Amino acid sequence: MRTTTIDEGSTEGNIEVARDQYFMQLDFDKHDLDDRAILAIHDQATNAWIRAAQILRKKDLNAVHRMSCFQCTIGWFHGQLNFIWALLHIHHGTGEQIGSLQFFHIAG
Repeated sequence: MRTTTIDEGSTEGNIEVARDQYFMQLDFDKHDLDDRAILAIHDQATNAWIRAAQILRKKDLNAVHRMSCFQCTIGWFHGQLNFIWALLHIHHGTGEQIGSLQFFHIAG
């Protein structure tokens, strides 16, 4: 797919990008994706814009305009950030706690 100059840093921009990708570039008909789910692996900001578009456009003509075919999931970067935060802040523990990260760091 080719790049585009559409600013996707907003709810309307995300709708325009989806419209450009699926209707203009991939040449889908307006109702081809009504019964499909498209996994959308993005950062938290893009997922928030997609969710906002789904709320704003829930009565629109087709799945792409409603953004209802996009199933948002967390991107790998944010998933790793959440995992590292949990390790450091929840499971860190102290050197006296057997099985904690601090225990293995001191014992190793």
